[in-house]
Amino acid sequence: MKRFTLHQIPVLFILISITSCIQKQSKEEQKTMLELHTETVEKLKKEKEKCIIADTTFIYEIKAGMSPNQVGDFLSYAKNKGQLHTQLGKDSYYYTIMEFPILGKCKCEIYPQYYNQKLYKISLKAIPEKRNLPNNISWTYIKNAYIKKYGTEYYTGLGKTNNIATFIFKNKYINIINSESDGIIIEYGDFYYSSMKKNTERKESETSKRNTIDNI
Repeated sequence: MKRFTLHQIPVLFILISITSCIQKQSKEEQKTMLELHTETVEKLKKEKEKCIIADTTFIYEIKAGMSPNQVGDFLSYAKNKGQLHTQLGKDSYYYTIMEFPILGKCKCEIYPQYYNQKLYKISLKAIPEKRNLPNNISWTYIKNAYIKKYGTEYYTGLGKTNNIATFIFKNKYINIINSESDGIIIEYGDFYYSSMKKNTERKESETSKRNTIDNI
């Protein structure tokens, strides 16, 4: 015969009481309880998403999942503190000055990127003051500076094309890209929102292909 310890008895009593109450409930009451349970589960899912968002901080305390207005407020605040500058004109943008060992100063243009009005990536276009250096040399200096800052623990190495250096921190990633067309790009991205974007684009592409085949 199974024995219950003293600390298990109150729990057992509660379970018996709950079971008895459920049996006495009408179908309508049980339906209400189910709706409340479903609502609670949905709330927990949303809270989990908030935790994911909170884990991913980019630059100037800007977090993944923020709206364009929220990001604009943070950038404006950083500008007021003298951390950022603005380039006005046809295509206005914020920029900051970053300094790297050996390479020196770089003007970094800031371009937030959104999916469904939620921030999933911030790209910095790095333009070195030393214009006489080839891109691959400047890119190497910037890559080495990030390795020195974050250590090799988070550095995953180069991509297949040997022009992307990647760092991974839980939900966040940083890519240092040497692009022939765009120059040196530093990306701060979030896996959660980036994967949502990719999955949606993949589904839309598959739907488009099916529709094309049906119309042939």
